[in-house]
Amino acid sequence: MHRNGGERLNHFLRTAFLTGFFLLLLLGIVSREVRAQSMQNMIEQLGIKEFARDYLAPGAEVLGTTLNSGMFQTAKIRKASMSESV
Repeated sequence: MHRNGGERLNHFLRTAFLTGFFLLLLLGIVSREVRAQSMQNMIEQLGIKEFARDYLAPGAEVLGTTLNSGMFQTAKIRKASMSESV
């Protein structure tokens, strides 16, 4: 089935948008890895690897404990209701 000009343009724009989106996503992932590596190199050059590990350890432990506890919070607002009992 042949597409008319409008459908072709819509298909092209959709394809171009998705391609651009995935390229930006890929660039974001790659740049994050580069930043993480440069941060690790800086820590190693300053000789504070053990200090950084010891400084971050409690936060990682708390995060793990919180995730494993099964507790959660919600932003759901309960509907206020009034009831009368006689």
